[in-house]
Amino acid sequence: MKKMMISLFLICVPIASQAVELCEKELASTYSVSTKNSQHTLSIYFDQGRVLQVFEEKKLADEWNQIPDGRLKLTRFFDQEKHAIEYQPGDAIDGGTLTWDQITMGVPSSVKDSMTLVSRSGSGCDIVEAFQSADGQMKFIWNPEKKRLIEYQTPSVHWNLREQPLMTSQAAFALRDDYRTIDYADIGDSEDDPFVRKMIRMGFVSHGASGFYDEHGHALDGGHNH
Repeated sequence: MKKMMISLFLICVPIASQAVELCEKELASTYSVSTKNSQHTLSIYFDQGRVLQVFEEKKLADEWNQIPDGRLKLTRFFDQEKHAIEYQPGDAIDGGTLTWDQITMGVPSSVKDSMTLVSRSGSGCDIVEAFQSADGQMKFIWNPEKKRLIEYQTPSVHWNLREQPLMTSQAAFALRDDYRTIDYADIGDSEDDPFVRKMIRMGFVSHGASGFYDEHGHALDGGHNH
């Protein structure tokens, strides 16, 4: 009997491990985001607790880390200049009302709370739920097990998951490993730096646009209102 129990345990362990692995979050997702006047691409990558949001057309990438007290830490990469600005939690650009759920999905799962579940398909880690507003003008489709957005649509914006991400998560992070990084607190002492001067003119530092983007990909002035 003891040998039989050990054998059953050894059989169950790999099965359980496989189930956990299958339900792990996708490491890379790329979305086409369309509005009435524009279309852009947003990619979201994961690596060991880090999240990288890449705004392809704007050549910007935001790396987010959640520190132990729950606050959010941001490093913004400027791909064209191959520079980055590192912000500490509490800096003016620390995310405002952004939540970790919103960062990891692009559109927070809370938007479905005012909608009604209209369908549920699949099983296990491949469940797909579809929600729709009462007037039928808004819909939210996601995989609740992997916390992965599949489609989001309102009268003004349409998010659609692409079949293949633009690159692997490992490649997306590695691409920016060698960028020169400036601490936001040191900006005032670095105004002779050509990169810093350019960022000030563009409004990413101290004046003008906050550097955050709404669900349409437009820069937000002042406070963040994602």
